[in-house]
Amino acid sequence: MQKKYDPIEILNLKKPETPGKWGKVVAIFDLKIMGFMEIKGCKYIDGEKGFFLAFPSNKGKDDKFYNTIWTDDRDGIGLAFRQDVENALSNQIDFDITQEEVVW
Repeated sequence: MQKKYDPIEILNLKKPETPGKWGKVVAIFDLKIMGFMEIKGCKYIDGEKGFFLAFPSNKGKDDKFYNTIWTDDRDGIGLAFRQDVENALSNQIDFDITQEEVVW
């Protein structure tokens, strides 16, 4: 019998000791997908247009950051995945309107 896994698990959740200590980064965490794949170093950021999920990235020679993992948000599946991750995060952190109001 095959073991049943949660579609998305939040692992190794880290939060700043005080809101704003990490700039706009609200949380750093790893994702486990379907029990077999892990994505290390994801971030949840309080941006100008609201909270958003940032996948791991590397700094290029031009000093810009480039994602090493991304979702194709054009067909809706990527957007649905991001929403599932945000829902899993909301089970562990109570987010309000701005980072200064994040409840740990």
